[in-house]
Amino acid sequence: MSELPKLEYLELWLGTDEYGANHTVADLQPILSGRLFPNLKYLGLRNSQLADEIAAVVVNSPLIQHIETLDLSLGTLSDEGARALLKLPASPTLKRLNLHYNFFSADLIRQLKALPLTVDASKPSDMDIDDEESRFVAVGE
Repeated sequence: MSELPKLEYLELWLGTDEYGANHTVADLQPILSGRLFPNLKYLGLRNSQLADEIAAVVVNSPLIQHIETLDLSLGTLSDEGARALLKLPASPTLKRLNLHYNFFSADLIRQLKALPLTVDASKPSDMDIDDEESRFVAVGE
């Protein structure tokens, strides 16, 4: 990975193994440590089939203490990942959580919207959250 100490905006479209993605959550650790990009304000780990695993790790990441926006949109986040995000620690900077187009329940959406930040948990009304095998990232081809 490159060292870009002044980088403020980082957006990664992680994808699915059906279309060649081969990342793991461990691959994201240099970013999540907060040391690689100390001025990062926006982190987008979007369109990921590993959204639940990423959510579970990112809540304990030092990076949460200095970014303004965490974007996990367009992925396969389920109730499991949403529950992990409910454990986000208080942060002096985190203002926005983008979870648009994911697969978690209305009850979890209500709980997430109670967090002390702006949460976008919108999704297409026809998305089936109950069938794990039908979950898919927003962009696959």
